[in-house]
Amino acid sequence: MDAEYNNDNYLPLPIHSPVNQQVSLVDDELTSIEVARQIAERNKHKEDWDETFQVCDIGRILDQYKRWKKELPQVEVFYAVKANALRPVIRTMAALGCGFDCASKNEIALVLSCGVKPDKIIYAHLCKMISHLTYARDNDVRIMTFDNEEELLKIRKIFSTARLVLRLKTDDKKARTYFGNKFGASTEYAKLLLAKARELGLEVIGISFHVGSGCPDIQSYAKAIEDAKTLFDLSDTVFGQECGFYFKLLDLGGGFPGSGEENNESPFEEVQRANRMYYHVGDGVYNSFTGVAVENAKYNPIPLEVCQLNKTPMIICNNI
Repeated sequence: MDAEYNNDNYLPLPIHSPVNQQVSLVDDELTSIEVARQIAERNKHKEDWDETFQVCDIGRILDQYKRWKKELPQVEVFYAVKANALRPVIRTMAALGCGFDCASKNEIALVLSCGVKPDKIIYAHLCKMISHLTYARDNDVRIMTFDNEEELLKIRKIFSTARLVLRLKTDDKKARTYFGNKFGASTEYAKLLLAKARELGLEVIGISFHVGSGCPDIQSYAKAIEDAKTLFDLSDTVFGQECGFYFKLLDLGGGFPGSGEENNESPFEEVQRANRMYYHVGDGVYNSFTGVAVENAKYNPIPLEVCQLNKTPMIICNNI
């Protein structure tokens, strides 16, 4: 980001409070850690000095978006809100024309409140709560994923005009975060689900997959696309014609590497050749560090300052 950081304009409050999600301009030469140290220094004598805060470089997001459009110009970006749900981030992605991948009622509500149209949202949760599915229906968010028969029955009852995307299972055992044992249908089971969807009178518009995050094997992406193609090719078979499905959407999922320099990830430029954003969540210890248990993430906390509090050494880390 350009210009000068105005320390007087920053007021750290709980991360989900809309009043604290402010955008300030900083000098290009300042790093995120240096900005965080300035904020911590300014607030260390306040009553709420130990409130957590997040420093998010919007400029970095813009750089990664431009990089994506350069390498994969034919692929439309749908930003996963769970990555970073700060309103300035959502508004930035919306201004760029991105769609949004939402996994809950709250995420859908947030994106809609930023002026995004319902047809730019995919409700990407495979086991939706009935109240959340009802909310999606009432707000005309029609595109959503599924990978099991029970979900089809639920959607038929609650939102029969939804436009469905079938999620395929991927062979991503080499990924840092392995999804193949939790999500997705095999190609054979997928055929049964398509037949069931046809029986229920539901519309299936495409296929999705998600190669696990931190995947070092480029061929995992190619194999996932190959599996998806087998289902796309069904439209030319008797089975496909009987089901009446003519797919027009292929969802490449997420987990793409930011740089390829960490966690043995393949460089993004290599991944895009197989397929032909760098983020940080910082809203408290719980949400920041669930990645250790859920996604096998590794963090390297950097202390902003080592201070004395009642003669007891204390490190101020503030979720960096």
